[in-house]
Amino acid sequence: MRIGATETTAQPIPLVKHESGVIRVSGTRVSLDSVFYAFLDGSTPEEIVQHYPTLLLADVYTIIAYYLQNRAELDDYLSDREKQRAELRKQLEVRYDLIGIRDRLLARRPSLEYMRPVTDEDFNHRILRGLLRRCLVWMYSQRRIPASLGVLMPRSASGLPR
Repeated sequence: MRIGATETTAQPIPLVKHESGVIRVSGTRVSLDSVFYAFLDGSTPEEIVQHYPTLLLADVYTIIAYYLQNRAELDDYLSDREKQRAELRKQLEVRYDLIGIRDRLLARRPSLEYMRPVTDEDFNHRILRGLLRRCLVWMYSQRRIPASLGVLMPRSASGLPR
């Protein structure tokens, strides 16, 4: 084999078009739109794979290369999909009254005590309490907890800390 030899290999594009017209990455539920918009927003292929763990890095590179080679065709696809999304949004707005939906949902709840704003002091207290509890449970499981602290741990019916 010579360096610089141009031996081309046909890499299959890992895309599947579904009945609904949506193009997805083969073997996943990730749409082509999601990969494109992430790429166009400046994400690297590695970041896209981190965001969509079902994708393979090689597939993301292949899809981006395919996009760069067929930009006009795929830009048309993206604009058609954007029109479909806008139409669906309009249909949903007509079908469902979205004005004041948050207030209606909140009114259904009997108590909103848990919805009160959390202060920094409350937040820090919750974090510390959770960490202390985890440390005590671990120490108890390792039989390293002093007997005097064991009485502080609430116990379940089995005798283990809850």
